[in-house]
Amino acid sequence: IDFQRDVKNGDIIDILYEANFTKNDKIVGEPALLYGLMHLTDHKLELFKYKLSGGRTDYFDANGKSIRKHLMRTPVQGARLSSRFGVRKHPILGYSKMHRGVDFAAKRGTPIMAAGDGRITFAGRNGSFGRFIEIKHLNNFKTRYAHLYKFSKGIKKGKIVKQGDIIGFVGTSGRSTGPHLHYEVKHKNRTINPMKLKLQSSANIEDGDRPNFYANVSLTRERFLATKLQESETAMTDD
Repeated sequence: IDFQRDVKNGDIIDILYEANFTKNDKIVGEPALLYGLMHLTDHKLELFKYKLSGGRTDYFDANGKSIRKHLMRTPVQGARLSSRFGVRKHPILGYSKMHRGVDFAAKRGTPIMAAGDGRITFAGRNGSFGRFIEIKHLNNFKTRYAHLYKFSKGIKKGKIVKQGDIIGFVGTSGRSTGPHLHYEVKHKNRTINPMKLKLQSSANIEDGDRPNFYANVSLTRERFLATKLQESETAMTDD
């Protein structure tokens, strides 16, 4: 789910979480998300927290597919999609040419995240792109980030980054009319539209662990329904 673009007015998101509370019902510390149910305009999605046999905890759909994808479509939060992939009239050059990425307009200094796990293959000035970063990922994917204001501390060629790591900040370096991130995705040196990227799950439940996982799914759903029922009864009593 791209929470900046997929969620629309009228969509419903339910969550089940555990937390420690004070006597005044104030949450202490960080709550733990156990379950999410999203009723979106065109589909429904459930997510379940589950601890893998190796000890790592992650979130999966009801079929055991990880909701964490290899690459993110939007590596910057709170941004507006200001220019799409495809042929357009260039705002500076004045003639039509292929735009091989998407632009996200945001305030200067807005953090930019690594779209996936990988190794930085370029970090520096790159002509009209200004301050520029390229990351090589698994399966011959590359992501590219242009017009940065500055890089995060320690960002350089050869550095290993994890998905979600802050690699730089939105700026307007190079050939740019205002603060924005130019974001590209390449696969085997072919440029693809990031907004139409078919995203693959980063990990799935292994066959031997599926009975435990499905038991967890059933138990979590029961807890969620019981909580919803309790909320309804409380609301009726209050009325």
